[in-house]
Amino acid sequence: MSTNKPFDFPPEMEREIFETAATRHPKMICTLLLVCHRVHIWVEPFLYRVIKMPYKSADIPAFIQSKPPTFLKLAVRHLWIHPPSNEAPKILSSCLGIQNLFLDGELTTNLLDVLDQMRVRKMSFTLPLPLLGWPEQALTRPAFHSVTHLDLYQEEAERSSWVDWSHLASLPALTHLCLSETMSSGILRDVLAECPRLAVVITIWWAREVEEATLFAQTLTSTDPRVVLMAVFSCDDDWDIGTEGGDDFWARAETFVARKRKGEIESGAGGGTSVNERKIAKVAAFQYTATRRLHRRKNAVGGLNLNENTHHLTPLLARNEKAAQDAAAPATVGVFLSSYYDLQCLRDLKRAASMARMWMGAFGYGSLGTVV
Repeated sequence: MSTNKPFDFPPEMEREIFETAATRHPKMICTLLLVCHRVHIWVEPFLYRVIKMPYKSADIPAFIQSKPPTFLKLAVRHLWIHPPSNEAPKILSSCLGIQNLFLDGELTTNLLDVLDQMRVRKMSFTLPLPLLGWPEQALTRPAFHSVTHLDLYQEEAERSSWVDWSHLASLPALTHLCLSETMSSGILRDVLAECPRLAVVITIWWAREVEEATLFAQTLTSTDPRVVLMAVFSCDDDWDIGTEGGDDFWARAETFVARKRKGEIESGAGGGTSVNERKIAKVAAFQYTATRRLHRRKNAVGGLNLNENTHHLTPLLARNEKAAQDAAAPATVGVFLSSYYDLQCLRDLKRAASMARMWMGAFGYGSLGTVV
């Protein structure tokens, strides 16, 4: 009769195994919670690691009260909220440990008061109006002392060139800056001159504006290798990819700049590569991600909105095909385009994969888009 006993892992090793599984396979977290009580304690914080708050939701007060402040402070690392909302300061106050914050709206004074107590590393928000005087008052606050990646969006109502942006150079940790196209035309040259510590400076455009982005690239006189012009379909999707450890627009821009510094891409005017006239001037690069999340998180506050469709791509693809056939364009283009889609069901996934193969074949790209 065998007397061998089952091998017991040390608790520290068990915990590392389950935490690694929760990190690499987030959709398995709800299953892991059911293993046993101690595993539930270890894994539950990973369920709250990424939180997306809808614009209006009756679940927000329940979320704030669901866990003690110490739990949410240690658990929540990525937060997307939709101010203006009376609940936004309360949400931030409950999640003081976040590292990545996306405000789908203006950064107001009451939110800054809470952010002064935090050490956020990545921050995205819409600039308030009127803008005059805002950089001097806001960028000197503790809220920005730890920020390494700053994404600024501005409405078209006010010229950013009238505003003093020199305080960007005083931010001690800032290495990555993203400006909406409404800002870049007015301040890009000054930012490059005054902020030598910046490693990447992105001007971001919507995908439907790829033609305008290309024209903007051709009018730039800067050959600074740090400059990247980028067109995206959805900031929402891109943010999701970053929280999952994938290549968001920050990571793709870093790769693009690194290639320019190595000489793989020429830093011509517009921050891109000089295209030989004998070659086809490809305006946009497509990176199709079909393996998007096909599930919603089971907890109400952490769900993703899977509502993207693809019907608006047809005219964009037609314009790019025409541009790709124009071999006479001596372009120096720094624009690249990445597309991401949330798919509502497996039927859509099958159809989208078929469309992706067709698009990639039509433009001569592989499974991963190239940057012109």
